[in-house]
Amino acid sequence: MKKLAFLFASLITFGQSPEAPPVFTASTNSVLVEAAVTGDRRLIEGLQREDFVLLENGQPLRISGIAHDQLPLDIVLVCQVPLRGPNGVSVKLRNDGTDVPPPIASDLEFHQGGFALRNENTPQRLMNAAANAVLGARPGDRFAMVSYGRDPRIELRFTENRKAVAGAIKRFDDPANADENIVVSSEALAIEYAVRMLADVERNDPNARTSRRRLIVLISNIFGVGTRYADEPIIRRLWDQNIVLSVIDDAAPTESTKSVQHSGGGESQTILFRRYNPIHIAQATGGDRIVALDQDQGAPQHPLDLLTPLRQRYTLWFNQPSDVPTGESRAIKVDLSEAARRRFPDAIVKAREGYVTR
Repeated sequence: MKKLAFLFASLITFGQSPEAPPVFTASTNSVLVEAAVTGDRRLIEGLQREDFVLLENGQPLRISGIAHDQLPLDIVLVCQVPLRGPNGVSVKLRNDGTDVPPPIASDLEFHQGGFALRNENTPQRLMNAAANAVLGARPGDRFAMVSYGRDPRIELRFTENRKAVAGAIKRFDDPANADENIVVSSEALAIEYAVRMLADVERNDPNARTSRRRLIVLISNIFGVGTRYADEPIIRRLWDQNIVLSVIDDAAPTESTKSVQHSGGGESQTILFRRYNPIHIAQATGGDRIVALDQDQGAPQHPLDLLTPLRQRYTLWFNQPSDVPTGESRAIKVDLSEAARRRFPDAIVKAREGYVTR
């Protein structure tokens, strides 16, 4: 509980006076691509336009410009509500898939089509993750929150009020808000809720897309029940709106899944990767996957800088080819040039993998 108290106190009492955000403008046929470049657990700064290579549908494109400004953030937390067990206590649901080691029978209770492990405090762990996700916030950043179980629900509309954000996260752990059934297909609808909330911000502030950065943080239990959903329409929607999605879940990585978030496809796309849509969505939009586990499960300290790599991204822009029809999905790939790669051989570049033509 001391840790929780620290997290929420930090949520409310952080920050210094805000600086005026830089304003970025581009022509109507320009496409913005935000790229984070990291190496040896640090952000790589000082890169120039010639240090990047950008491919569109496999063909090299001229990068028209580059900026490396720290912009304020608009962030929507999308939180899966706790599952309420037969005794009213929220529990964690486990499937019997190959990625999950078979638990000891005496530790299980059967509920709602799956197995719930006794004595696991998943809601508190995920609430911790939600609090940690916003600890890097600064004055000028705005937060909203959507929860989902059977149906999505807007818990908090955009605000800079840190007490309101902390209160919404605390309510996430309230047993009264637990649900008797988690429908995974409602996850897709909850993401759409978040996209529309960000679109409303842009409607009221036409410069929001270029003067702020936009992030959806999905916080969920990776093993649930319900109907699978197609993630391609969600990826296309996020590409169109230039929104990054990051995911915080509670499944310990295995040797076969550790490299998923850095994968370009192929053999790294394990059964878990294909089954759990948010990992794929995060990769396609240039986001992160973070695992929230208790310290006694061997988890590293949960990072407090989820927002910093987003805030300090490079913004590249290029002119959309003139001969492409409107509304077409186009693949893009951002990497370092050969010269930059020699300077930073272990650098990881995260950026969205496509855009929708206008």
